[in-house]
Amino acid sequence: MKTGILSVTTSVLTLLIASCATSVEEAGEQVQINVETPRDEAFVDALNGALPHLLDLVDAPGLNIAVARGGEVIFEGAYGYADVHEKRPMQVDTVFRSGSMGKVYTGVAIMQLVERGVISLDDPINKYLPFEVKNPHGGDEVTIYHLMTHSSGLYGDGAGSVLSTPRPLEDSLRAKYSVETQPLWGGIPTWSYKAGEGRSYSNIGIATLGLIVQRANPDGLSFSDFVELNIMQPLGMESTQYPPVQNKSEVRPEIWDRMSTGYNTTGDVWLETPIVYFEEFPAGGFVSIPRDHVKLFIALMNGGELDGVRILTPESVEQMLTVRGPSPHPGYPDGERGLIWFLLDWDEPGARTFSHGGGHMFGWRTMAMAWPDHDTAIVYAFNEYSSSHVKSYYNLINEFVGALLSAELPARTAPDLNDIENLAWKASYLRGLIFAEGYRYGIGVPEEIEISLARRIAAEAKFSGEPDRYSLPWDEQAFVQGVEDMNGVEGTAEAIHSFAHSEDMKVDLGEAKRIAAAMDTGVYSSLAGLLNTPE
Repeated sequence: MKTGILSVTTSVLTLLIASCATSVEEAGEQVQINVETPRDEAFVDALNGALPHLLDLVDAPGLNIAVARGGEVIFEGAYGYADVHEKRPMQVDTVFRSGSMGKVYTGVAIMQLVERGVISLDDPINKYLPFEVKNPHGGDEVTIYHLMTHSSGLYGDGAGSVLSTPRPLEDSLRAKYSVETQPLWGGIPTWSYKAGEGRSYSNIGIATLGLIVQRANPDGLSFSDFVELNIMQPLGMESTQYPPVQNKSEVRPEIWDRMSTGYNTTGDVWLETPIVYFEEFPAGGFVSIPRDHVKLFIALMNGGELDGVRILTPESVEQMLTVRGPSPHPGYPDGERGLIWFLLDWDEPGARTFSHGGGHMFGWRTMAMAWPDHDTAIVYAFNEYSSSHVKSYYNLINEFVGALLSAELPARTAPDLNDIENLAWKASYLRGLIFAEGYRYGIGVPEEIEISLARRIAAEAKFSGEPDRYSLPWDEQAFVQGVEDMNGVEGTAEAIHSFAHSEDMKVDLGEAKRIAAAMDTGVYSSLAGLLNTPE
């Protein structure tokens, strides 16, 4: 075993020392864009402009990424190298090894069996296992729910990592449960607390869920076949596979041939990693491309359905994406959790995310994150995982995308207002009302806006972009009339609401609400608040 490691490392050093100074920028980039709105175009331009620089900051060989919005993939990008020695550029179709991102497929597979009535989250895991699992700290019997929330009492391990052909899943887990310590970090306890008393991230626990999927599904499928037939194929993931062993004999040739080379950085040298196999592969072992994996997020943001194909019910999706389970075990912080998923800022509309990253030791770092309130999801993969450096593989991109989303105006929809007569006049009149109210009510300006000034503002007004199907038409005189009418209203919420319910407002309130739904109406407006309130 040691001889094999030395042989690989020596070969890699010989190949890479001369190329380690190669600039990532020399590899160029591949970009595919599919946007229809100025809002999406601005988002993609900003992200695409930043990603090469973010890759340089992380000092990784390569990166590929996909972004989905509104149910479609709107952007794919690839930067740097898939193989630095061969100078093979990263492509949008270059395949990554997932690491722990694979846990989400295990969780979805469990929920599918729950929906079918085959298993229950409250079932003891021993009901489905060929060996007995007992938490030596006592307490309640370990259930499927405990494993789904990482609250079984199991501690961590290295996903059963080996450099040779791994044992079958059942044999590996039987051996894992039979010992008191795992070899990670020189030896850590297999169990650390009673079931339900805390939470610690456990590869063994998720791998056990995979074995339950394999043993409980009524079709007698292997875990790999069940996941591919019930999740990946229905979602149209043509470049994705969940093999029990990630080698050439187990992975389809059209996928294997596009695999990136993984690197383990030491200092400023990119060293090709020996291939590590996960005996606990349901805890992280699929191969894919960003465009494929992001489809799972599109489906979940759409209540479990993509292009007419349903993989989960909306109720199951909600179950998975609800904060639950105990707090993290002391000394092992793990953030907020749903069933399998990481949940961040889940009680803050607009900021909340669900995600799961991964690392295939030591060659790939991967991440998938969704902002459901923005109908946006990203998946990306670096073909590097340094065992000696703590790098910001995730924060740079996640926080950058989050900042872009928080800066955006609300999504625009094409209004169905064709039945409203004189739409241009009524929409522009409302603009005038809200414009004047922002000064009179929003910041308490005592003076009225001079009508001559309103006329000049109206005459010089321009659309912020080219008018499109999302744009409401413009009428200068109507805008001026709106300013003039709001000048005559006292700057209090009561007076403004009374005006809106009277005949003095020259647009019917019901029509005004429909028109306002297609506008960006702001927080400095009491009228806007009224218009955005359903009848």
